[in-house]
Amino acid sequence: MKMILLAVNALNPDKGSYEFACYLGRLSKSKVYGIFLNGSEVDEKLILIKKEGAFATHSGSEDHSDLYITKKETIKNNIHLFKEGCISNEVCNDVYSDHEVSVDDLINESRFADMIVVDAALSLGSVPSTAPSEIVKDILKKANCPVIISPLSFDGIEELIFTYNGSLSSVFAIKQFTYLFPEYFDKRVTVVQVNKDGIWPYKDKEKLKEWLKNHYSDLHFLALEGNTESELMSFLFRRENMFIVMGAYSRNALSQFFSESTAEILIKTLTQPIFISHH
Repeated sequence: MKMILLAVNALNPDKGSYEFACYLGRLSKSKVYGIFLNGSEVDEKLILIKKEGAFATHSGSEDHSDLYITKKETIKNNIHLFKEGCISNEVCNDVYSDHEVSVDDLINESRFADMIVVDAALSLGSVPSTAPSEIVKDILKKANCPVIISPLSFDGIEELIFTYNGSLSSVFAIKQFTYLFPEYFDKRVTVVQVNKDGIWPYKDKEKLKEWLKNHYSDLHFLALEGNTESELMSFLFRRENMFIVMGAYSRNALSQFFSESTAEILIKTLTQPIFISHH
């Protein structure tokens, strides 16, 4: 059984992250470990608005004492809803703590986990941040396991997109994803790279193909000519229901193809899940 860390705002959790983490838990028969992050900048008292089957909170100063509940009670309620959601989806689950939990705690826990699932706009305030938020950037740089950016909406996975530039990081990300999710063996796999010639280096293609065909049955290779950022974005925007796999995020100087700016643009503009790993 694998361990999936789900990182959410304890007071205003993202429903899409819950759902995608549950999907991955069912798919891989893994345990989803809820980490409910909270920060001191969030008001101690909140107005809690309950919606059927959803979470919604906002800070307020109106004097409606019957609507006020404490921060602790809000977290407790959200943890309960998380557990109930996992149980209804037949997903094994646990919670890191129902007390103060920081991003540092998450990073420490990532040493003993298989992956982190997080919303691109995760923040510790009552108002969502612009994706990718500063907290998400920090998680991507410091995490000791792969990080999955959850999609805004999810209708299933039909294709895996492996982004490749010949670096150790890009190969490592592909291998990690493959080992973590063998259940995708029958999905269409497209390995894409961008270079000045728009041609796959023969040796790289053959070596990678030889390894991948032991794990996948529907392989495709594509080389795009031109600017990495613009060509990659144009290619990805034309596709739906995909899972994108990328290499290092601002940790390896050799990984110029998967630069921090390119990754941030992808996270900011795409609504598909993105798997990001370090070497």
